[in-house]
Amino acid sequence: MTVVRDPSLMRSRLKLPKGFEPTWELLPLFPEQGEWSEEDYLSLEEKLDTHRLIELVDGRIEVLPVPTEEHQSIVFFLTQALYAFVKPRRLGKVLFSGFRVRMRARNFREPDVVFL
Repeated sequence: MTVVRDPSLMRSRLKLPKGFEPTWELLPLFPEQGEWSEEDYLSLEEKLDTHRLIELVDGRIEVLPVPTEEHQSIVFFLTQALYAFVKPRRLGKVLFSGFRVRMRARNFREPDVVFL
């Protein structure tokens, strides 16, 4: 794993806000973007000791923004509508956010609504 050791170079690459200073010592503990394995990704939640919306896409980590109230209202509506269609027909399950789905090798998403 190659780690950029020059904080000023990293700061300019990341476009960090003024006054923001990451904990540079933690950087070598994680793979570089593009090199994340499924095992690295799946163990990340334990290491962070918190649930964040984090997805793995082609070996790259994507940290998703916290959903807005409007977003959550739309997800709730779609979940209810899909559930109302699926349940009486016994077509499967409808699940909402927080359910990790493996799309293919090195690709996990956390969709807002899942129909299984």
